[in-house]
This record gives sequence, C-alpha cells and structure tokens, in this order.
Amino acid sequence: MREYKAVITRRSEELPELIWDKMCGTRQPFAHKRWLMLLEQITGDYHPYYVQLWQGDQLVAGAACFAQRHFHLSAHLSSPLLAGVTQRGLRLVGPLSCHLPLFAYPGLFLAENVSAEMVLPQLLNELKKVQRTEHSQLLSINPLTTTDKAIIQQWPGFRPTHIVADAVLDIAWDSYDAYQMWLPGKKRAEIRRVRNRAADAGVQIQECSLFETEAAQVEALIREVYQHHGSSYSFKAEMVENTAALLQPSDYAHLIARHEGEVVGTLTLFISEGVMLVRWAGLDYERTRDNFTYHLLMSETVRVAIERGVRQLKLGGTAFTLKKQLGARLEERIALVKLRNPLLNRAMQLALAWQQK
Repeated sequence: MREYKAVITRRSEELPELIWDKMCGTRQPFAHKRWLMLLEQITGDYHPYYVQLWQGDQLVAGAACFAQRHFHLSAHLSSPLLAGVTQRGLRLVGPLSCHLPLFAYPGLFLAENVSAEMVLPQLLNELKKVQRTEHSQLLSINPLTTTDKAIIQQWPGFRPTHIVADAVLDIAWDSYDAYQMWLPGKKRAEIRRVRNRAADAGVQIQECSLFETEAAQVEALIREVYQHHGSSYSFKAEMVENTAALLQPSDYAHLIARHEGEVVGTLTLFISEGVMLVRWAGLDYERTRDNFTYHLLMSETVRVAIERGVRQLKLGGTAFTLKKQLGARLEERIALVKLRNPLLNRAMQLALAWQQK
C-alpha cells in the first residue's frame, strides 16, 4: 500500500481544480473550488488552510480549516451575559475550526470509496500540525449530522456536542401547486393567509440577478439582521458584487422584497449539487414589523427550490415555527470538539455533558 502524502496550502486558487472537484463529487455540496474561492473573497478575517491527502497520484481526502475569531452565539445562548463570557473564553483557546463558514458544512472531504478508517486518522494528524502552527488549544469539526458516524467514531477524545438544528425541506414535487396540496389543510391555509396579508400590505417579491440588485441596500439590510441578533458581521465590503462576479446564475437565486417601491427585505439562495441554502436574510425591521415580509420571502424559497429542481432546501436554524408551517423537518447537528491539554479536555467534556443535560 502506498503511503499518504499531505500537501497544505493557504489559497484555494492553488488547489488542482479538476482533481479537487472530482474528489468532492456530488456528495459534498459547497466544497468545490469555486465555492472555496467565494468564501475567501467575501468573508472577513478568513485565512484558511487547505489540506490535501494524496496516495500516489490519487487525491483521497481533503480538509479546510481556519483560525476562528468570530462566533455567532445568539442562536446557541439566550443570555447576552453568558454569550459574552463564552466568546471571551473561546478567544482565549483560539479555536481551529474545520468547517465552511456561510454554507454550514463540515470542512472534511473524502473521495468516493475510500476507507474512512484509514484516511481520517491521517487527516487528523495534519490538522494537529496546523493547530500547533496557529497555537490553537481547541480543534472543532462542525456541523456534523448523525449520518456522519465514521467521522465521529474514528476520532476518539473528541466530544460530540449538540448545536442548533437546521430546518430542512426535502423537495419531492414537480410544481408549487403539488407542494401546496401535500401540505395539511391547516398549514396550507396559514401560508395562504400570510401571503394574502403581505400582498394587501403592498409587499412584492422580485427575483433578480445579483448584478441587477441594489447591492449597497442589500448589504445594509443583511447587516441590520446581524445587529438585531447581536452577532458580529463577518463579510467584506462589496460582497454582493464579488459574489455575482464569481458565481454562475445557476449557482444562486436572489430574492428582494419591495414595499412602496423601496427594498425592505432580501434573501439569497445558494445552490450546489441539488442542495439549496437560504442565506443572507436582510430586513428593514421598522418597515417590515407588521407586513409579513419575512414570511412571504420564506414561502417564496419553496417555490424557487421546486422551479430550480433541487432535492433539498435548507432553511437555517432560527424561526422554526414558521419553517415548520412550510413542512420542514429538524435535522439534528453536532460539533466535535477537543482541547489539546488532556486534563482540560476532560473538564470540558464533563462541562458540556452537564450543560446538555
């Protein structure tokens, strides 16, 4: 058996695109080179490491990780005081995070038909080297689901800890009318009521290209949502223009809501390998408080998902009551975490076990 060789680079443009994308295949959405390049272009304070694991001339596995300095804790901790204390603690341990920000997918990639038992320990060794380089005390791999058993089982010493679940709608309809007929009558009536009220209030939804949108206004609305939830805004200026320049029209759908001619809400839907993600929610809270703009935007995501022919729509981990009305299910997610110091790691495991009880 040939030995493994690791190659680590800091820029996605140095990855061998055809070979990397072939390794990711259709099983690992948002991991192809163009998506990694997008993250580097639009995400602030994001300086990733890319690990390639080769066996001979075959790329068998990869990883993307970065020193995390921004933490969105509002969805995890309701107490601002506890969130502040947790954030300071996280900064002290300097987490090395193995995940894809914005897309919320784990930063671990395996070629098809490779042995996870053989490859994952090799990847972990390389991640530990990066961890030492960054002087990081905490290594985190997230978000994983219960189907990622190979990763969870192969890395002893890591603590699986539950994080906010995602709302997921599996798309199985050829038309929006068929979807509506699938919904229970009560949910169907509630969606119709919300849509009618938004229409009566004069709210209109428009789908357009990111090239055509009012980029500055869209970014201001997204920033307002982050501020509303007490989360740090983690995107670079002109992210909308940069995204439009890097992606193809088939990679996204962009929705804006207008009220009295003004843009008051926005959503961008990213699409990869049959999966659609609802991202970049933006709202003018003062002007959308009572006119159901957000509800209308969310219901429109289902229509767009069906029209684009995706198999799964991921709606995000907040406002689940609304998403449940749309027919979504909750997908449980976990993070694997481990501190370098064995004693501190054991103490952290006990604390997390106590907290989750």
